[in-house]
Amino acid sequence: MKKAISLFAAAAVTASMFTGTVQAKDADKVIRLTIGDPVMTVDGAKVNIDDEGTVPVIVNERTLVPIRAIIEAAGGTVGWDGATQTVTLSYAGSDIELKIDSNTAQLNGMTDELDVAPEIINERTMLPIRYISESFGFHVDWDGDAETVTLTVHPAILEVGDIKVTEDDLYGIAEAANDKAVSELADVLKYGQLATMKGMTLDKDTEDTITQIISGDRWDSVMLDVSRGTVHRLIQALAYSQMIVGQVAEGMTVPDAQIREHFISSYMRAKHILVEDKALAEDILKKAQGGEDFDKLIAEYNTDPGMPSYPDGYIFTDDEMVKPFEDCVKSLKSDEIGICESDYGWHIVKRLSLTGDEEGFGGWLETEKENIEGDILYDDVKVELDKMCAEAGIEAKIVK
Repeated sequence: MKKAISLFAAAAVTASMFTGTVQAKDADKVIRLTIGDPVMTVDGAKVNIDDEGTVPVIVNERTLVPIRAIIEAAGGTVGWDGATQTVTLSYAGSDIELKIDSNTAQLNGMTDELDVAPEIINERTMLPIRYISESFGFHVDWDGDAETVTLTVHPAILEVGDIKVTEDDLYGIAEAANDKAVSELADVLKYGQLATMKGMTLDKDTEDTITQIISGDRWDSVMLDVSRGTVHRLIQALAYSQMIVGQVAEGMTVPDAQIREHFISSYMRAKHILVEDKALAEDILKKAQGGEDFDKLIAEYNTDPGMPSYPDGYIFTDDEMVKPFEDCVKSLKSDEIGICESDYGWHIVKRLSLTGDEEGFGGWLETEKENIEGDILYDDVKVELDKMCAEAGIEAKIVK
């Protein structure tokens, strides 16, 4: 079903578009700690870290903090197994397991390597704040002069079961944190939870793909506003929801003629030339509108690495491409050329025909057939799934 597929694909391509800048919101919780100080502040109020005078410390140029006070102030829980010296942190539906003196951690069952191991100092568990913040989505600011750590905990805009999604988390999955994206993600989370309740499981290849999506350089410090733990749960839910939507839709069919009609009326086809410089883009636009061969201009100027893989152009429907690009294509008639700007740069766009008479039409239609059938059937499937969720007590709470 395409509603799950499109969001799943978006997770892989939008994660690199973030910056680390955060603007404080009225509902944010702000926790501030200073190296060597046994007192922290929570939303400006002074609070003892604990009754033992425990203080944050720096070990091997990494900040270790007394984690219980922070997690509980943020609304999470902390568990401790003295026999194995394992601490379990739970927040917003995600779990972190760390062992004292071990550089290996578990985030929702995924193995991560730490650059500094947890320690017990003066009988208190001290954990690396960077890893915890990255995993739970706490934004971290460090004032080196004052040796002060400020954690900003964003409020949830969506809750399904124990999973809490912030606006920043949503940007890790969809193109925008708008009402439509929130509503669609609420459905995905509900259906994903329903699938797990019914005993569905993901195959190893899917699990490996999910792990790859949320691992690697893209989750460096620029991503600290987005919770790796929550986004991991969300992408898992996308995969699970795909499975159960497919199961409910099994046996339902759509006539080929209806699929063909939907493809022609709802899909677009376009090529583009992506460049960073506005003046260059305007010069290319003049050349293209003046009659120069568009494919030769693509070969000469384009910086989009995906374009060569689509010699017939990108074929897509609503909400599958970057919005400025999509809007530009919609504004053009077949064979017209326009220009727009997105976060990726400047696009010189040529809309191509999609009427059913093109030489490659049959192959394009076959590629999109399953998605189109899913779109047409989705409303009926959604009614059935919503009924099943209600019977199972699964509901979504959207926080305005």
